[in-house]
Amino acid sequence: MFIRLRSVVALCVLGAVVALVVAGSATDGLGASSVGYGPPNPVIVKALVQTTMGTPATLYNGGILRASVRYFDAQEGRPGLPPNVAALVDDLSADRVGVQLVNTDHSETARVIVQSGAYGEHSFTDVKFDGTAHSYDGVNPGLRVRAEKTVSSDCAAVNGKHLAVTLPPMTAIRLDCGLRRFVNDPSYSFPWHGEKPPIE
Repeated sequence: MFIRLRSVVALCVLGAVVALVVAGSATDGLGASSVGYGPPNPVIVKALVQTTMGTPATLYNGGILRASVRYFDAQEGRPGLPPNVAALVDDLSADRVGVQLVNTDHSETARVIVQSGAYGEHSFTDVKFDGTAHSYDGVNPGLRVRAEKTVSSDCAAVNGKHLAVTLPPMTAIRLDCGLRRFVNDPSYSFPWHGEKPPIE
């Protein structure tokens, strides 16, 4: 009897604590918490932003993103990476940024536009690149380990804020980009808009 009574008391205390926690996290009619932080975001993109764009994540909703690079899907004409393309910023310094791009698709070519800075505020000076392509027999996409591998490298002058990369199927490339920081006026325009975004 004594053990059952202790269990009931413990449940009552636990219930009171839960009621206090629920009451303390009351929200207004818009879903914002009484603490003032706004509605909770169920999607956490901090690690994705850090690894793909070479930047710390923004501290709050509406904060300015200070990225070293940003990506655009050239085929679809939209911001972001194309489907089946992965990106990693693997090196970062005051005047250089290293980016790895991988097209994991075994049949479709991907076209990526890499922009220097989140708002085009930086400028690429040059790019050195090392590419790796795997052959594909058309039958066994899972047998890439035994596929023939081709490695190539080259360099080119860029002197602009955009860099276009074409990734054939099953291709990886590492870009070592020279960077001049904060030499352009920041802009919301996409690469295909030119210098001014369209205003409607």
